[in-house]
Amino acid sequence: MVFLLSWLQTAGFSQDRLYSRFSGNESSFNPALAGFRGAFSLSGRMASQWQSAQLSGVRTGFFRIEESLPCSLFDYDLHAEFNREGSASYQTIRLGGNLAGTAPFTTGQTVHNLRIGMGLIWQASGVDFSNLIFSDQLHPKYGPFDVLGNRNPTSFAFPSVSRTAWFFAPSAGLSHRILFNPENKRSASLLWGVAIHHFLSLGNGKSWGQTESLLGLETPLPYRLHGFFQYTFIPYYRADQFVRVIPQVTMEQQGNVSYWNAGVEVSLNRNLALGAYFQRTLSEAADQNAQWLSLQVGLGSRSFKEQKIDIHFAYNIPLTGLRNQLGPFLEAGIAFHFSKSPACGLLGQENALAYPGVQCPSSSFSRPRRKLYENIW
Repeated sequence: MVFLLSWLQTAGFSQDRLYSRFSGNESSFNPALAGFRGAFSLSGRMASQWQSAQLSGVRTGFFRIEESLPCSLFDYDLHAEFNREGSASYQTIRLGGNLAGTAPFTTGQTVHNLRIGMGLIWQASGVDFSNLIFSDQLHPKYGPFDVLGNRNPTSFAFPSVSRTAWFFAPSAGLSHRILFNPENKRSASLLWGVAIHHFLSLGNGKSWGQTESLLGLETPLPYRLHGFFQYTFIPYYRADQFVRVIPQVTMEQQGNVSYWNAGVEVSLNRNLALGAYFQRTLSEAADQNAQWLSLQVGLGSRSFKEQKIDIHFAYNIPLTGLRNQLGPFLEAGIAFHFSKSPACGLLGQENALAYPGVQCPSSSFSRPRRKLYENIW
């Protein structure tokens, strides 16, 4: 019951999984950001939400292959995700990828990249009905068990199939990145974007989103809107030592539940990043909200010239709601980056992603294609 109440408070009905960390996971929120890190990357992350000693909360696992293509105006990623919720092991599997194209242009010395992305995702869900407790199983004294400790029977007829069919859940996104002066190592940059998920249904063209139901009830999966804004500036740069500051705001809306995230990340030489964010979900129907403080740390290492390893961890402290009954929201991940593009190399074209010349810590600039990447090198 505790887990159910917290789930209703923070997620609502038919809600997508929630990640607390935007950095390093951008294309999960907006497909237009696929491959914008300027690397060929292999990454994975795990998230654990709302665990307690008596109940199983939410666990999420994610794996991604992501590639920036310096020889093309397109970038892409392929990913797989597994999500398990509650004692009944409600499971969701998502498989798919994102493709993003770049339209570069300049205004004076300012470089702009307008990116349009499409996410092609297939999804299926399932549940273990034998772990559910129904109202007709509840005894007024012993609860769901009889006097001998055996579970009471139920009149509910379990369906023969405990998993949905695979269904199509596409997404689309737009982002705009601005590098104000590519010749200045202290140049600031600005990045904003919007996206919509589950915007098309192949099963029912009259509704937004796809249908997701284990019982054939055609339960709608609401479309999800996402928007973000971040500004990067370099207050200190000297002898290749620098400090980078990134204030950021993100928001999401799905059904009657909204999510807000606002905070700042400060990084030192791409080897250490510290972030603090205030995050909040609000259910309009229940007029209830959950708030938490997200403390995030990222570590980076370049053991080899053309390779980089990033490790991140997020510890989310509940501020309201059932904070005394549920454990913290934890998230951790690791990413391996390589400075060569395998696809461009196979095509016999330029495949270097760590560009020479003047490069500022906020952005990496590919002069042949005029593409802007996040400068992780």
